[in-house]
Amino acid sequence: MNIQKFFKKVLTLIKLYVTINLYLRSTQQITYKLIGENEMEKKEIEIVEKTEVIELTKEQYSATIEKVNKNLKTVEKGYLNIAGDVLKLKETKAYQLEGFKNIYELCAEYFGMARGTVSNLCSISKRFMNNGKLMTEYKDYSFRVLVMIKDLSDEEITELGINPELTSTEVRYILEQKNEQKIETEEEAAIEEFEEIAEKESSERDYESEESLKVAKLNYSDFHTILELSQAIEKFATDDRYSSVSVTFER
Repeated sequence: MNIQKFFKKVLTLIKLYVTINLYLRSTQQITYKLIGENEMEKKEIEIVEKTEVIELTKEQYSATIEKVNKNLKTVEKGYLNIAGDVLKLKETKAYQLEGFKNIYELCAEYFGMARGTVSNLCSISKRFMNNGKLMTEYKDYSFRVLVMIKDLSDEEITELGINPELTSTEVRYILEQKNEQKIETEEEAAIEEFEEIAEKESSERDYESEESLKVAKLNYSDFHTILELSQAIEKFATDDRYSSVSVTFER
């Protein structure tokens, strides 16, 4: 009986050891409960994260950035190499051969591509490629930049001064400036249009107001006395529907 209790405690300690090792790289509170002949109270074991501090020199930092950019260009080149094929699968609806509903489902299943990536590949192939190869004027552009300018016309790209020598950061800044100018122009146009409409409506209201006002025409011979005529003039003069009173002396 004592041997069984002993082995239970040994097993419990082994579990505790394994648990501590599993969480060795985390900073958290672990509560472990030992069960034996006499129940022991819960004990909290704090495991302090042990992080090795790595410092880079300025030269090492620059070298790392350069390495990442170099390998990223290889990835982008791979995207450009497959853009035409992805578009071909989409336009021929070949994805239906295996029961896929669209090109996005096929690419997600076979290539692990996100919907946005597939959409960009198809757009770039349509906009900048002939028979799966980049047009001469765009062959030196990176994939990232082509994604940014795919909705621009050739004329707009030239007017904005975008060229293969610019980085994606520089192109992004140019496009942001363009969008800000577009918003300002649209706002100015909207304000101008509103002012024109308001002015037109105001003129129409003034015209309608003038047209609605009538001139009260009275003939002196229709009244027996000056008093009756005066009362009639006063009546029309105080009526807002009439702009003036005209009295003739025809018999």
